[in-house]
Amino acid sequence: MKRMQIGVILVLLLVAIFACDNNKTKITSMKDLKVNEMFTFQTVKPVKLILNSVTEQGDPLPGADFTIMRSDSKKVLKARTNSSGSFEFTITVPSYERKITLVSGEDSVELNLPSDGELIHTFTGTTTKAKATYSYFTPAERIFGSLCFEDFWPSNGDYDLNDLVLDFNVEEVYDEDTWELTNLIFKYKVRAIGARKTIGFGITLPDYIYASDDPISTNNMASWDAAHNTLVFFNSARDVVSDDPANFFNTDYALPHNSDSEIVHEINLPAAEDWGKSSRMVWIPWYSAPFNPFIYIDNDISHQIHLKHYPIIPGYMNMALFNQVDDNSDVTYPDYPQSFQNLNFQPWAFYIAESIQYPREQTSILRVFPDFADWALSDGWDYQDWYQNPNLNYIYDPNH
Repeated sequence: MKRMQIGVILVLLLVAIFACDNNKTKITSMKDLKVNEMFTFQTVKPVKLILNSVTEQGDPLPGADFTIMRSDSKKVLKARTNSSGSFEFTITVPSYERKITLVSGEDSVELNLPSDGELIHTFTGTTTKAKATYSYFTPAERIFGSLCFEDFWPSNGDYDLNDLVLDFNVEEVYDEDTWELTNLIFKYKVRAIGARKTIGFGITLPDYIYASDDPISTNNMASWDAAHNTLVFFNSARDVVSDDPANFFNTDYALPHNSDSEIVHEINLPAAEDWGKSSRMVWIPWYSAPFNPFIYIDNDISHQIHLKHYPIIPGYMNMALFNQVDDNSDVTYPDYPQSFQNLNFQPWAFYIAESIQYPREQTSILRVFPDFADWALSDGWDYQDWYQNPNLNYIYDPNH
């Protein structure tokens, strides 16, 4: 009898626990989503590669060609080991990625990504005397990522993340002998403009990259701001799109859908010894592509909106806009600011490691991506693929 009573009690406890879990309040408003102040909403992680090539006899093999592929078989890096048979480089991959593949000649090996961000591997390599182009792609070759912006900063806005949706791909081209960065190739598409404001776009490059000439551009809109080490892509997103919409662009079903087109900007870089900088360094997020992207509002390039905690340039950025309305930034140290965060420590801009399906007009990110809140509340540890699982009832679908 006593055993039966204990069994009944256990069953009731399980039912109660299950009921409480099911009745857990789901966050439906960004006003109720308060995250860790230090969480930066990153969707990628850095992985430092330390690779060594050897002969079949185990001796160091200089100049071994190899390729790094993501788990979806997309190329991230094509390179060659140095005169000592070694290679060190930091790549970024989607946070959910658990494996990469190294291909050398006819051989390939799948490598587990370590938790500490450093992958050390020795492989039997092959060499070729043929000249080759060695490149690092972000996010991957022929794959686009997404930058999504809210334009109301320092006010909160509606968090539909479609005031500007810009897809991009960055190719870094390296010299085959010195492994110095020689070219940057930016490919991008303006996919959506859900704003009445005029939105410009630029990318401030880290201090290891310097260009002295204007970029080569397929639409002749890009310009190089040498004083601020910034590539300005365009002053108005509406100037880029083919149909020059007077209203919203690809966010509202009441308006026609318009096609987007790929634009290319290329920067040729002088040799590192010509300007006293070293080759590629990655130790903070904005030192890797897409570097430090931002939008600016109504032709005022001092009214910039960056990713959360990304650096700002006093004199280029209007510092008086911080701590106004809903902004809760600490910009005491502009190189490492606690910037572009509101009272709930939410950002106004997102970098997504892949091209996403974005919300239609005035539809909150919480409604479109059911796992977003849980991902943010976990500091990015849970639901790392949250953007791959949208509620299709609320996205902007061009085939609607």
